[in-house]
Amino acid sequence: MLQVSLRRPVLVLAGCLMPILLTGCPTPFTASDQAEDTLDAATDQGDTAADPDDGRSRPLPDTAAETVTPAGCDPACPMWQVCVDETCEPASCQTDAQCNPVPAIDPPHYCYRGKCQLFQCSDKSDCKPGDDCNKLTYLCYSPGTGCQTNPSACEDGDPCTLNTCNYASGVCEVTNVSNCCATSAQCDDKVACTVDTCVGQKCVNEPVGDCCSSDLECGDGKPCTTDKCSNGQCVFTPVANCCANDGNCMDSLDITVDTCVAQKCVHAWPGMTATCTGEGQCQQTACVASSCVSGKCSYSPIPTATGCCEADDQCQTDAKCFVPACQGGVCMQSSVSGVGPHQRYRFDTAALNGWTVEKSSQSVYFHFSTLGSVAGAGSLRYGKPGVISFEDSTANKGSATSPVLTVPTGAPSIAFWVALDAEPGTAVHQVGLDVIDVATGAIKVGLWNKNDNLKGSTMGAWKDQLVSLAPWAGKQVKLRFWFDQVKYDTSNKSKLGFVVDEIEIQGSCP
Repeated sequence: MLQVSLRRPVLVLAGCLMPILLTGCPTPFTASDQAEDTLDAATDQGDTAADPDDGRSRPLPDTAAETVTPAGCDPACPMWQVCVDETCEPASCQTDAQCNPVPAIDPPHYCYRGKCQLFQCSDKSDCKPGDDCNKLTYLCYSPGTGCQTNPSACEDGDPCTLNTCNYASGVCEVTNVSNCCATSAQCDDKVACTVDTCVGQKCVNEPVGDCCSSDLECGDGKPCTTDKCSNGQCVFTPVANCCANDGNCMDSLDITVDTCVAQKCVHAWPGMTATCTGEGQCQQTACVASSCVSGKCSYSPIPTATGCCEADDQCQTDAKCFVPACQGGVCMQSSVSGVGPHQRYRFDTAALNGWTVEKSSQSVYFHFSTLGSVAGAGSLRYGKPGVISFEDSTANKGSATSPVLTVPTGAPSIAFWVALDAEPGTAVHQVGLDVIDVATGAIKVGLWNKNDNLKGSTMGAWKDQLVSLAPWAGKQVKLRFWFDQVKYDTSNKSKLGFVVDEIEIQGSCP
């Protein structure tokens, strides 16, 4: 016959601290139920018989002659259990003391409904009056006093304190959070040179820029300032005419060359004395003052002077064989030997230097324009006055013809500046310059044109042109610029058109 000795296992489900046999925590149970299942699973195959004592099935002997001899539990059962059919079962009890040895062990056992168990209660009725049953541990507990009954009562609304409940005493305990603040006033570090603020419940003590107690604390490392501490603040005063690099010396004049020499700004003026060993050695004019700086002549305009210049193109003159020159800020005329100007057309007034205009459109034609010029106040432009467009919803055209002029006899030519913003091909826009012989009425059409000379268009940029007038040397002629929109094109709406400026009739000069 097969004999089986079993030790009672204890099954504990998650979330339950009491031993159970079946799911459905926390229903209390007895250990004999599990012993029966374990014993049945451990027997050999064969018949079973009912145990008359407890009604559970027991294995039958292999032969009728064999009998089951009860054996004790090995090792012996603890005091809160008794040995039943070689299995430790919960012991019967009337008090908790009967389930616990002396000295006490942990966890203690309790007399639960007449049996020693690890749990005390299933509900409040199993506990003494005033106590309740903890449904997680199945132990009785006293609801307690103070914050034990309401831990949230310890919160004081102060973000700079940690508030906890001492469950043993029921008293709220408050701990201050280090470096925590609710207002900026709590962050005053008593240092005058810091700005004290509370940011995200943390004190931030940021140094104040240039806060000082002496001049020694105010050095900014810059050679062009004097550094002083005034009323707790650093004051950096620029040193006059001091520089650290050439960029510090840029003045408002385009003509000067601005450099930094030995931390002093030098403004050189082209065409004037450049070096010196002392004051008075540099040139000076009615428009420009001078000084000697570190061996270099430095120039600056005289604020009260009038009629002064910075560039040659500010000194207009129509004198034959003379060109304008700005020398030392003063307009001068420089004589020309060789080829030079004989006559000029600047287009700086609405009178257009006496040129006459013909037009096919009332809104698009040659006119005095301030939308762009090479020099002076304006230029001669074909387009819509005041608008970057030559659109009038039709194919338009027009011309501008000069007064009668006499062509020089030696190396005659015409020089002018043009800007053309139109279609580059000939199919839509055509532009040219004609010469009209006054004596014969013969017209040289297209002496100059956009496709041969400009290769289409300048995209609105200025380009200088030079065309020979040799066939008309010594003759009286008229010049005619023209623009012809061969067919209507909507691109005219956003284009500048045709612009001419600074025309010069040139020839040999004495």
